[in-house]
Amino acid sequence: MRRRITLAAAVFLLALSAPALAETPPLGEDPKALETAKALTRQAEIDYKLGRFEISLAEYTSAYQSYPAPALLLDIGQCHRMLKEYERALFSYKGYLRDAPDAKNRPVVEGLIAEMEQSLAAEAAAAKPQADPRDHAVDSVSPAPAAPAEPSTAPVVPAGDGRRLGKQQILAIASAGVGVVGLGVGVALGAVALSQKGAAETACPASACPTQDGVAKWSTAAATGNASTVALVIGGVGIAGAAVLWFTAPRVTTGPNAQVGLGPGTLQLRGTW
Repeated sequence: MRRRITLAAAVFLLALSAPALAETPPLGEDPKALETAKALTRQAEIDYKLGRFEISLAEYTSAYQSYPAPALLLDIGQCHRMLKEYERALFSYKGYLRDAPDAKNRPVVEGLIAEMEQSLAAEAAAAKPQADPRDHAVDSVSPAPAAPAEPSTAPVVPAGDGRRLGKQQILAIASAGVGVVGLGVGVALGAVALSQKGAAETACPASACPTQDGVAKWSTAAATGNASTVALVIGGVGIAGAAVLWFTAPRVTTGPNAQVGLGPGTLQLRGTW
């Protein structure tokens, strides 16, 4: 238990501190390359501490290319880890342990390797599409049989003396439809005209307004009002014509089979036309 706590503390400190905490390897054979790597490493440590992990990664990479010390692989892995590039971090950690098998911080790096493997597994699980449990529920339940159609309960009563609608009555119904539409359009246009008139009066109290905008508003309101009047007249004529056609139309007898079905909100005509 004590060893586990010590390992966790070491991993925590290594994750929060700058990656350059790794020990610098012994001096190499090329002093110039080593000095270049040292300068790049010092700048990389500063950028890492400031949270500029991408810049720090580029500097550590250049340092490693100049002087391939194993400790720099650990620094590169730490940058990848902070950038959430877990696969690249895992690659760098394993490369560090491969080049420095006797490293004193090997348990800490092995803990980081385990952490990266867990992060990669979590990413793979999150990327895998999840099956919707409702799909299985639908598949496991067989569709219910369709209910038989119930017979219509609308009462059927004789249509007076067994007469059907004639052509004149059909024209009356059509005329009534035109009248209803005309009245509806007239009322709607009237409401719009009133609104436009109010806007015109606000822009210019008098109809003879000297401003172009006011004149335009008065003209629009007048045109809409005229259209409303025309629609109302058409609607009134249509309703009146429908009444005349309906009440003056002759009845055509079709026999006892002619029936009218009265349902909720409907009028069903049945028989021989």
